[in-house]
Amino acid sequence: MIYRTRIVDHRCWKSSYRRHVCGEPRNDGLGYDFESGKATGFFEVKATSVVDLGGHRTIEMGSTEIPKAEACRAEGRLRYRILHIVDALRPDQARLSVLPNPRTEAGKAFFTEQETAGVRLHFARTSDGR
Repeated sequence: MIYRTRIVDHRCWKSSYRRHVCGEPRNDGLGYDFESGKATGFFEVKATSVVDLGGHRTIEMGSTEIPKAEACRAEGRLRYRILHIVDALRPDQARLSVLPNPRTEAGKAFFTEQETAGVRLHFARTSDGR
């Protein structure tokens, strides 16, 4: 995977939540929360405090996230992934899944799109139970 050779530290964190941890202002209008390397990988974080979500999960893509995912798909060399965290308020119990860009062919096969104000994406529990 391309991200293994990249250094990930606080500078990769782009969303406004960084201000609460690092004291530095950031931008929620980018369409992603983390950037890896020189504009090669973008990660949007979706988290829930719920422990058991049943067989299906739902996440909502915001108005800046959709165009970023589409731009990465169109560019071809840029990667956009969703990091889905279950039970996020208990770090020792939290589970992370890396989900595909919902605008790629793999993402379209993985998610079911439901039309709402944003875009809600439904998906079955992954093979590892997340």
